[in-house]
Amino acid sequence: MRRYMEIIGIAGLFVVTCAITPAGVNGQPAERQQSDLLLRIAGQANVSPGDTLGTVWVIGNHADIRGEVHELVVINGTARIEGSVTGNVVLVKSHADLTPSARIGNDLLLYGSTAATSPGATIKGTIHQEMGPSFGARALWFLWLSITVALIGAALVFVYLAGPPLEGISDTIRGDLTGTLMTTLAVVVGLPGLAILSFMTGVGFVLGVFIIVVLIPLLAFAGYVVAGMATGKALLGRLQTRRRSLYVSAAVGIVALQIIAIIPGIGGLVLLVSSQLGAGALLYRTWLRGRTVRTISAPTMQPA
Repeated sequence: MRRYMEIIGIAGLFVVTCAITPAGVNGQPAERQQSDLLLRIAGQANVSPGDTLGTVWVIGNHADIRGEVHELVVINGTARIEGSVTGNVVLVKSHADLTPSARIGNDLLLYGSTAATSPGATIKGTIHQEMGPSFGARALWFLWLSITVALIGAALVFVYLAGPPLEGISDTIRGDLTGTLMTTLAVVVGLPGLAILSFMTGVGFVLGVFIIVVLIPLLAFAGYVVAGMATGKALLGRLQTRRRSLYVSAAVGIVALQIIAIIPGIGGLVLLVSSQLGAGALLYRTWLRGRTVRTISAPTMQPA
């Protein structure tokens, strides 16, 4: 799930790269550059001597700071600082080399990161290093319980509003696994791709934001509920003979998935697979019903 969310986040930031990265900033020492923000995703950012920028973000590559910037943020990359950063330097899963001429006007914040500081480098603030989450076990269990209760509540609402259709969608996972898997693959690849294409066209900015911020999370949430229903029905067997048993199936299935989700190593994979598989079943079932309705409503040719 974490990897999937990173992909979605990078796709969302793609439009920012196209929209707000000033032309000619990257590695042109011939003229002085000024800008509020420079963002590079999978591309190197060069701030030459004499250049002055506001904030520099680098994701998945290298930042070479020989001029002056206000803030520097590097995620999953590296940085070499020979110039000055008047504000903070933030490193997330990254490494930075501070040369003797490096100047940091505020704090150096390291999150799962390292920094090599040469003699002569100046850091006016403090160095804060955090290698991992610092939440206590009690807080984590409380968070897990809160999320589980919220998911159960949402599942019960789903069953109340659309009990039989929801049951049919959950049966699709086992009844037509091939179609469900193909639809799931189309969702996982197609929706982020459609969002990126929307961003690239410019006029589709709002559509791209809607896909990433609303549609993908909503489908993942609904898919998790569908997967929970399918899991609950599989665990309870033939007990769901009345509508009220659908509530039990949904609640039991959500709890079962949540318990599996906390298992180290496979928990995130379970969250990802179950939510996306459920979303695929939801869309596949919707497509099948739509095709059936179109077939029934199509006019029948009568012989003359």
